[in-house]
Amino acid sequence: MVLVPARARSLRRSVVARLVAVVGLFGMASFVLVGAAEIWRERSELLRAEHERARAAVATSAGGIALAMWTFDQKALEITAASLTREGPIVQVDVVADGQVVLSQGRHGAAPPTSSWSAPLRLADRVQPIGELRVSESYEEVDAQILQRAWRRLGLELGKVAGITLGVFLLLHYLVMRRLGRLAQRLQVLPPDDPPAALRMLADEGEHDDEIAAVAQAVLQFQHDRAAEARRRELAETHLRERMDEMAVTLGALGEGVIVLDAQMRLRYANATAQRMTGVPAACDALSLQDLCFTHADGGPIDLAGRVATSRDAEHAVDLHDDLRLQPLQTADAAPLQVRVQIIPLRSSEELAWVLVIHDQSEAVRLRESERARALAEGASRAKSEFLSRMSHELRTRLNAIVGFAQSLEQDPAITGDLRRAERVRLIVRAGWHLTGMIGDVLDLSRIESGNVNVTLGPVDLPALLQEVMALMAGQAEPEGVSLYLASLGGVRYVEADATRLRQVLVNLLSNAIKYNRSGGAVMTGAAVTADGEVAISLQDTGIGMTSAQLAALYQPFNRLGREATGRPGTGIGLVITKKLVEMMRGRIEVSSVPGEGTRFVVTLRGAQAPAAVPTMPAPLGAPSEMGPRRVMYIEDDPVNAEVMRALLSLRPRVSLSVHTTLLEGLAALRSAPPDLLLLDMQLPDGSGLELLRALADDPLLATVPVVMVSADVMEDSIGAALQAGARAYIAKPFNFDEVLKQLDAVLALTT
Repeated sequence: MVLVPARARSLRRSVVARLVAVVGLFGMASFVLVGAAEIWRERSELLRAEHERARAAVATSAGGIALAMWTFDQKALEITAASLTREGPIVQVDVVADGQVVLSQGRHGAAPPTSSWSAPLRLADRVQPIGELRVSESYEEVDAQILQRAWRRLGLELGKVAGITLGVFLLLHYLVMRRLGRLAQRLQVLPPDDPPAALRMLADEGEHDDEIAAVAQAVLQFQHDRAAEARRRELAETHLRERMDEMAVTLGALGEGVIVLDAQMRLRYANATAQRMTGVPAACDALSLQDLCFTHADGGPIDLAGRVATSRDAEHAVDLHDDLRLQPLQTADAAPLQVRVQIIPLRSSEELAWVLVIHDQSEAVRLRESERARALAEGASRAKSEFLSRMSHELRTRLNAIVGFAQSLEQDPAITGDLRRAERVRLIVRAGWHLTGMIGDVLDLSRIESGNVNVTLGPVDLPALLQEVMALMAGQAEPEGVSLYLASLGGVRYVEADATRLRQVLVNLLSNAIKYNRSGGAVMTGAAVTADGEVAISLQDTGIGMTSAQLAALYQPFNRLGREATGRPGTGIGLVITKKLVEMMRGRIEVSSVPGEGTRFVVTLRGAQAPAAVPTMPAPLGAPSEMGPRRVMYIEDDPVNAEVMRALLSLRPRVSLSVHTTLLEGLAALRSAPPDLLLLDMQLPDGSGLELLRALADDPLLATVPVVMVSADVMEDSIGAALQAGARAYIAKPFNFDEVLKQLDAVLALTT
């Protein structure tokens, strides 16, 4: 059941079977055509003979029929007509006289006539016919006879065709099929790289020198060429693999992705960077360029294969300036890379066509975006800092008038003699200093958040600083009924910190400890060395304490933790500034508290070695009462601030003050009569105080004039620039009369 269809399929595929079938069909067609022609010829001859026979019979009987018609012998007429239709091709005769059928005689059961003709009826002694004899013929007997002959010849002809076909088959089998089969078997077992065997087979087939031998030679030549091509390709691939191995070592270390494509844009090589960027495996031969997920930066599709194909004839590398996105394969959740692609055509290679160099721009883009965001943030920070600086300058300028004139009133005998009025003036001064502190805190927080606060770490004498701060805060503690104690410092001397910022931290903590203490309470300050060699500064108060919820929100800006109900002034940013300053000095701050019992802060800083030398300020040459007359020049454009300075220096009768409102006017006065001391504002209508400081330093006659800056600009950059430009001191508005007088006395005492 299985072999029969297989054998049938084998016969259908056989060339010999097809040839035999063609021969058989051709023989059969020849038989049909020749046989048909022969039968047609025999039929034509039989028809002609029968027709002649019929005419002869009619010619013989025509006279009898004519005589019977003339004598009106109906019986003789019927007998003679019946004799014509009894046999032969004539199946019917009609005797016609004067256009009318006198007698119609036909053969019973005869086939329909196939032809008819007529013959005249004449008497022997008359020329004119007396009638007409119409004859109808049928050749059915002839066709039956021809068909019988055809059937007798069919078997013989089929036998002839079968014999011829069998002979052709046997001949083809011997001459063609047997040799082709043997040739196919020998070709199947012939090794492709065995030239002697191929030559032997050619020698065997060469004896015949026919088409089969030519086919064998052509097949062997094809096999030889194919083997040569296979060896050439194998050598080329081996050479290519060696080159690619060498190239892989070099390209593997590159930071750019490198992909090598063949002419069909199949991936032939991808270095380690390209594998990481595209997600293709090391064995990437099964992938093509279309498999890689490249898109435009906006996510739209890109015909990268088309761009690569058009670069085939380019003389140099083609750089796609489009910013493309590349989604690594098999990592759909990963963020796409932003890349730039460079196409290098390889016209010297038959196997390889292009090299794609993929540059990862993701980090550069991120850096640009980060830089842009940083620039925007810095711009916003600068704008905020400049705004706060301007606001601070304006507020401090106005506060300088309020606090300054209030301090001047404190020195007025008419006020000091009236206790009620003197207390009111002190409240004005205290409120002014409180507002100044609030402005300073807001400005400090802004500068810290924007990174504009610099700390200079170095050895700080902690015992001296603690004593200074305790003395400074004593004036706040005494009216509140709070006692300040400095415990034993356990041998602690120096810490690594910024002296100014550490003083600010301690003042903030002590101020809170006093402010939120109880009447008759105390604040204990101390320091000790920890096991790690650090210095822990502790401040313990006996105040109202804090709950755990308040401790959790302790360092939130502008959150006063419900202390608004106490009526105590504050902004809620002092501890925030304190914590940030401690951290900037590489320290830490810790707090513990018990409601109703008190709070304990611990500031931990690194210990430090004693400095090599401690600078000392030169002692004044004389006390204020011993100084001779001194001339002070003040360059200030605000007349109110100038009047405050007049009120201050009125406490030094031997000091005269001249005021100028512009840099140009002040410089002219300086060159005309250099003073003993120059007080200089930072911001003037026609320039900055720094410009005048530089001009004085460049003028030999004025370079020795001492300069003290008096300004509401308290930005560290401004203070540092002024001191670096040659200013002896920097007084911030609003200023404390006593402190400013001490500084001015010290500077004037050094002048002669």
